[in-house]
Amino acid sequence: MYNYTTPAHVTSLSGSMAKWHSPEIKNKENWVSFDLNKANALLDNAGFEWINEGERIKPDGSVLEFDIIVVSGWSDWVRSAVITQNLNKVGIKVNVRTYDFGAWIARMQQGNFEMAIGWADKGSTPYNLYKSMMFSGYVKPIGQTADLIGIVWIREAIYY
Repeated sequence: MYNYTTPAHVTSLSGSMAKWHSPEIKNKENWVSFDLNKANALLDNAGFEWINEGERIKPDGSVLEFDIIVVSGWSDWVRSAVITQNLNKVGIKVNVRTYDFGAWIARMQQGNFEMAIGWADKGSTPYNLYKSMMFSGYVKPIGQTADLIGIVWIREAIYY
C-alpha cells in the first residue's frame, strides 16, 4: 500500500487502539507470521491432500476453495490479492468476487459468503470492537438478516 499504512496488529487493536496492547503479548506477536512449511504440515495433518501443482482437496475429494467478497471500488482488493497469494502457496484456491456496496452488504447481512473483508465497530475502548466481531447475541441463522448495529456476520461453523 505504498507505505501509507502499517500492518494490523495481531489483536486487531491498531492505530488509536494501540494504547490497549498488553505488554505480555509482545513476545507472542509472531503467531501470524507466514510459515509455508508449518502451514503445509497443518493442512496435511488435517486431511487436506496436495494433489496437483498448487491444489489441495478435501477429504470428500472436492477442491479446497473459497470465495472472498469485497466491495468494488474500495482498496480491499489489494488485501484480498495478498490473502489469495498466500493461500495459493499452500494449495487453497481463492476466488475474489467484487460487488457494489449494496450487493455486498446484502450478502453480508444474509450470511451469503464464505470469506469477506469488511470493518468492525470502534469506540474509546476495545470493548465495542470485540463485541461487534464476536458477541454471540448478534449471530443470526444463514438467510436471516443481521442487524447493522451488531455486525457479527458469522453464521455457523463449517468444517471442511
